Amino acid sequence: RPESIGLLPDGASPEAKNRGNSTNGQEITSFTVSQAFRTRAYWIMAIASSLWSMIGTGITFNIQPIFMEHGFTVENAATWFTISAGASAIAFLISGILADRVRLNFLLSFGLMGLMAGIFLLIYFPSLLVGYASAIALGIGNSFFFTVLATLYVRFYGRTHLGKIRGTMTTILVASSALGPFIMGFLNDQFGGYGVSLWGFVAVVSPMIFLALLATRPKTPHQAGNQIN
Repeated sequence: RPESIGLLPDGASPEAKNRGNSTNGQEITSFTVSQAFRTRAYWIMAIASSLWSMIGTGITFNIQPIFMEHGFTVENAATWFTISAGASAIAFLISGILADRVRLNFLLSFGLMGLMAGIFLLIYFPSLLVGYASAIALGIGNSFFFTVLATLYVRFYGRTHLGKIRGTMTTILVASSALGPFIMGFLNDQFGGYGVSLWGFVAVVSPMIFLALLATRPKTPHQAGNQIN
């Protein structure tokens, strides 16, 4: 704990020094893992995380054949990675600032918009410019999503059981990342292209953009134990 060596969490005011767990000067009561499971925000983040991990990994593993399917080269696909990484690095600086000023559910929804925009652009792109635009969209969406992922749990659930709560989410992320490339590869073998899997991803991400807005700060652990909130 930062307090044990005379420091404070980022953003906390000096007056918050003796308040225990705090974020931006606000008192936070820590949730246990079972209490976190009873909150709406946890499961919305779990679904969003599984989609980002599954789709992001699937596209990353298959971006070369996707480009070649549209008549472009392996070198073009390699450039796609560079553009995506650059867009993500810049957007991380912006999303980190916004995380202290904008509600996290809005940022989560925006990150999912970036994911869906990137998928749409990969379904059909008549020029390299459009293909590279998908890299920018996915890079920006990636940075906003993972900024929320790094911020939401400590801000909503406190620090006492943070490791256990984040650990359950890591399990979901790892399992989903293994599923994405398999789905895309299997459907490509069955239908002779990546269009079916990409349209399927659009179908599942679209409702999550709106559902993400419901990922608001939960009530107290006692209230969470009685009902989903």
